[in-house]
Amino acid sequence: MDEATSTEPSSDGPFWQYVTKLEKPPSSTSKSGGNTHFKCNYCGEIFLGSYLRVKAHLLKNSNKGIRVCDTMTP
Repeated sequence: MDEATSTEPSSDGPFWQYVTKLEKPPSSTSKSGGNTHFKCNYCGEIFLGSYLRVKAHLLKNSNKGIRVCDTMTP
């Protein structure tokens, strides 16, 4: 599948600039999949998830399995 037609978000998507990627702690059981620990640059909360969870958090999409960012304004 061509990268331009892929529905998978890339790791350099626009929402990554609003969070800080963190290193996985040694006790983490997750392997090298698409999940990463990230800290929201607005509210300071730390989450585990993929780009879609970053996007849902920042855009305040409820019912996506992540708490919405109360600090970020639309």
